[in-house]
Amino acid sequence: NNPPATTQPSNAQKVELTHLRLAAGPVEDVRITGFSVVALGTGIDPADIGTVTVYRDANGNGIFDAGTDTGLAAATGPAFTVDNGTRTFAGLNLVIPKGGAEQWLAVYDFSGTGAAGATFQARVDAATIAAVGVTSGTALAVGGFVSVTGGIVTLAAPGSAGSLSILTGAQNPGSQTITP
Repeated sequence: NNPPATTQPSNAQKVELTHLRLAAGPVEDVRITGFSVVALGTGIDPADIGTVTVYRDANGNGIFDAGTDTGLAAATGPAFTVDNGTRTFAGLNLVIPKGGAEQWLAVYDFSGTGAAGATFQARVDAATIAAVGVTSGTALAVGGFVSVTGGIVTLAAPGSAGSLSILTGAQNPGSQTITP
């Protein structure tokens, strides 16, 4: 459910940039104490991104759902201090029960200053996730993918109008002959 490439207005809010799944092994609960989100793309991150927030994707659908998904960590003013920089979230105490899994979303609120055509992506690298076994106290190596990168978000020109298409639905009954 990683977010696909999209086009958004320069002031779009709660735009999903990447979706990741963290799974604890069967031996002990795992505490996440920190991780980083890396900004990528042609946009000017310190000016164009107002906030980066990481949410627990409660229903695992890869879409931010207000009132359902809970914030885990947020950075504002500016969300990134340098272009194509890294925002580190430290001092966390997020526990994933042994044998359990959580899905997280990195979500941007854009500031409204981005140029039309500017692109943005977010990446979470496994090497930046600080995890420790709750029982053992041992620092854990994070396996799986080396990194998770979401789709490209492109900013639309100011004042761009949306669009609407009509298509055949998947359950369209097709042609029928009705006899009186």
